Formats: sequence, structure tokens, C-alpha cells
Amino acid sequence: MVENKQTKICPLCAETIKAAAKVCPHCRKLQGRFCFISQHDAQAIGAVLVFIALAFLACWFFGTGREYSPKRHKIIVLSSQFGIESTKDHTNAIVSGVLTNASEYKWDVTRFEIRFLDAAGRIVDTESAGSEYQSLSVLPHGEASFHLGLSMKTLPVFSNSQITVTEAKDPGFWFEN
Repeated sequence: MVENKQTKICPLCAETIKAAAKVCPHCRKLQGRFCFISQHDAQAIGAVLVFIALAFLACWFFGTGREYSPKRHKIIVLSSQFGIESTKDHTNAIVSGVLTNASEYKWDVTRFEIRFLDAAGRIVDTESAGSEYQSLSVLPHGEASFHLGLSMKTLPVFSNSQITVTEAKDPGFWFEN
């Protein structure tokens, strides 16, 4: 057939179709800018995108990564030292130390608990400190050093201290715990 102003040739199947056609009635391909995508292709792409979005949302809602609580006893503070500066208004303490990870997972440590003990080993006071100023990742069966800053009104009278890791998150998971 001869092409005139009322018809055109489909670039994909070479059939003559109406010039105003948005879809070729023979090959079902879109005409115009995205002429290589059929309606079925567009529907398939849309279905894949919806599936990916649903999978992403399912992971976000139901996936929390590894729980630290059952592994809490596996991260142990090996040693620690205090540096103390006192003024009339408050006391600043810098706590430095080394901890070890006896678990088979890498953890990002986020929170510590410091227990101040008297000579008999009884708890005098407790403070919570975070590692928000430094990134503290501990590799499986590895060691890491930490530095914590405490600002208190007064430092309790203590003869010993115990430092434990109270919170850690799974760095290998996509979403925050």
C-alpha cells in the first residue's frame, strides 16, 4: 500500500496503520516516543516495580536484623581508665578502654553502662553513655578501643567500676533496628 497523510507505517512490524494510532493494531507496540515498548511490556515493567516496592516495604516492616540482646554477654570490656576534670559546677570524665567481641557477628556499639562500685563491690551509682561521637564497630572475634565522655554534677565516690555494652546494632542489615 502507498502511504498517505492519513496512514503511516509502523516502525516495528512495517504494517500500514492510521496516522493518529497510538498503538499498532498488528504488533500492539506503542507509537511515538517510546515506540519500542508495547502495552504488555509497560504492564510487566509496572508489575515488577510494584513487586520490588512491596518487597522493600516487607523488609522494612518485618526485617529488624539480628537482635543484640541474646549476644550481649559476648562483648566484654577488657580494660578501662578514667580521666576526671572537676569544676565547681560539674565533673567531666573521659572513659577509655578496650573491648572484645567473642561472637561470630560484627556489631556497631551504640550504648554503654558504667557502674560505680564501692570497696565491697556494691553499686554506688550508674551512668549510661553513648558512642554517638564516634563510630564503634567491633569485628567478630576482634578487639576495639572506645572513648566515652561523661558530664555529671558530681562524680560518686567509688573504688572500682564495671563497664558493659548495653546496646548494639547489626551493621549488615539494610535498615536501622
